[in-house]
Amino acid sequence: MQFGIFVPARVDMGPTMRRAERAGFTHGWLYDSQMLFADVYSSLTVCLQHTDRLVMGPGVTNPASRIAPLTASCLATLNQVAPGRVVLGIGTGNTTRRTMGFPPTRVDAMAEYIRVCQALLRDDRTRYREIEGEHEIGMIGGGDGFMRFDAHIPIIVSAFGPRTLTLAGEIGDGVMIGGQPTEQSMAETKQHLRTGAARSGRDAGDLEIVLYTSMYVLEPGEDLGSQRLRDTLVPLTAPAIARYATRAASLDDVPELFRDAVAAYRERHGELRGASRYLDTHDGYLWSAPGDVEPLVTAEMLRRSAVIGTADQILARVREWEALGVTQVGLRAGGGVDHVAEFSERFGDAVITRY
Repeated sequence: MQFGIFVPARVDMGPTMRRAERAGFTHGWLYDSQMLFADVYSSLTVCLQHTDRLVMGPGVTNPASRIAPLTASCLATLNQVAPGRVVLGIGTGNTTRRTMGFPPTRVDAMAEYIRVCQALLRDDRTRYREIEGEHEIGMIGGGDGFMRFDAHIPIIVSAFGPRTLTLAGEIGDGVMIGGQPTEQSMAETKQHLRTGAARSGRDAGDLEIVLYTSMYVLEPGEDLGSQRLRDTLVPLTAPAIARYATRAASLDDVPELFRDAVAAYRERHGELRGASRYLDTHDGYLWSAPGDVEPLVTAEMLRRSAVIGTADQILARVREWEALGVTQVGLRAGGGVDHVAEFSERFGDAVITRY
């Protein structure tokens, strides 16, 4: 089993990624959301220079932020910095698009984007279309140390529905899924991957399955009221309150677990309408919960949104996921640079070193 850590893009994250690498993590994923975090490729460059083995990449980028040739150039440049340690995670774009008031990218547009990136990263020429027309393009400056193409850069497709899962099976090197998969949900995921793989004559069993989730190892005597536990998990759970508050037409559409919190949130923030509502609700996203939101996150929300248990219980859950086909468990982490480093070391000592 591989272990990854998901954190916001920051240029001071290098020492933290080095500590995560020493703790046993194999992958580091940096969120790419230009209105919320630092530039992902600048941050990845610093992190790769601070590490020796960690495989790193955007987790995830999207087709709307940069044209495909630019993304290919960024990745090939990173591959020059750390050959063989670069990966691309890509999705349709959530916060990246919504914080600007636009919807995520269409799946067919993402498919074409991935196709162009794959061709350019093989150092092949390919057809590329923009509004003005379509032309053949290729990377002509790859030699002489500018970029590197001789080490394969896997493309992992973030998927949350049948169409993106099928696309991952058809053209991706792997898929990224979220949550806490069950036997039934994984069976459905694999079926969509097989459908996609069959379209391109591939074996779905060769695909990586990266699980993006939240976990917390309890110390002896620690419970859900622990301040350290809240410092770790509240920033990862709080965004759900804002998400329901901005998207639900009424409280009846909000899961009962979050209903009281959403009602209190709306009472404080008023009407959350229009494209700009995301600017008002995403401050601190996946990093630090705003002061008026932190008290709204209950212990039951934390219990249901994360896998919380002793080291033995966490190990058992990871082994269950491995048996279902997960090849990498990627942990979300926030709460500050030092907190992320300490979290990775605690998890490494408790779980990774014993796996």
